Amino acid sequence: RGEITKYLENSNAYIAGVEELLKKTNRNDWREDFKQFKIEVSSYDSFLKNEILPKTRTSPNLPLELYALALKNTGVDIGADELIKKGKSDFEILYKKYQEYAVKIAKKHGLSKSDPLSVISFLKKEQVSKLEDVQKLYDGVAQELEVIIRENELVSLPSKKLIIRLAGDAESRANPVPHLNPPPLIGNDGSILPEFVVPTSSTGKLPFDDFSYKSAAMILAAHEGRPGHDLQFSQMLENPVSIIRARYAANSVNTEGWALYAEDLVFNYLSLEEQFAGLQMRLWRVARYFLDPSVQLGLVSADEVEYIFHHRLGVSKEMAALEYQRYAFRSPGQATAYYHGLEKIRALKKSLVSEYGQMNLKCFNDTLLSYGLMPHDSILLFKDDFRKCVNKK
Repeated sequence: RGEITKYLENSNAYIAGVEELLKKTNRNDWREDFKQFKIEVSSYDSFLKNEILPKTRTSPNLPLELYALALKNTGVDIGADELIKKGKSDFEILYKKYQEYAVKIAKKHGLSKSDPLSVISFLKKEQVSKLEDVQKLYDGVAQELEVIIRENELVSLPSKKLIIRLAGDAESRANPVPHLNPPPLIGNDGSILPEFVVPTSSTGKLPFDDFSYKSAAMILAAHEGRPGHDLQFSQMLENPVSIIRARYAANSVNTEGWALYAEDLVFNYLSLEEQFAGLQMRLWRVARYFLDPSVQLGLVSADEVEYIFHHRLGVSKEMAALEYQRYAFRSPGQATAYYHGLEKIRALKKSLVSEYGQMNLKCFNDTLLSYGLMPHDSILLFKDDFRKCVNKK
């Protein structure tokens, strides 16, 4: 029911957003078709409201077999019970570090309260949402990250510049979370590049304040830009892999695992405040590891999801509500991919180091990226490729 209700709530805003984008084309030949489009959307919405909504289920729980399939399609190869057990354990271990950082920042800035929620609230006061300010902020952090990557020889950078595109009001309403638009990997002559898309607002106010403050920009750009998603896809364009390696078995575990691993690559070179924001985002992904299956198994309510995200992590209530919707009906199972992918890379690296010894970091990362979106377990079939990374200074 939540899925249908949310769609009906947003339908008129999306129609307005489509019209807004069409007006920007400076053409007039769309107006008659747009009138017909509005009529058909209205008819469709009436059908959903009158015919489908009364038949919807109030519980978000999928049949267990379907949820298991959702996990498998995401790339997760363990069951819900194991996800919950490991997720809860790792969350509490990392949360202690989060609390320690909060105390350090509170002391540094002379804050009266040192709990994570209070510290995050303090950092969020420095909001950035106007077009020119957002562009300046993200261009700046992208340049800083490239300096960190080069000076510390973390991974090879693509030859082409990172594209940061600011979304307008309509697009930002439809997708208010910063994200990467990946390029097609088949039939692309290199002219269609990845885009790091950052939501903005002409009013100066975004739907939530979790990504639009300065301390969060660095780790966010590392995840979506470089050395994260953008670098992974840019390398596949500049150093093409086979169609099988580019697409076969591609899933969220492959891509999101690299993006979290990329955060780890730059973490030690960030400021105290940026590291704190990074810890929040990492705990965010670990929380998903146990909350997604817990929601689907009926073990956790929307209120409990809000408590963990808002009161313990300092995430806005609006974003906490979106997290619950994600587990309940937007994309059950997918949110577990982030941390699972990171664990896969850690296990792969540990296995290789155990067999061959310590490896040059840049060589390891470049070799790992050379496999495209191949599942991490399958890369072990080609483990001898990593021999060249051993004993490099």
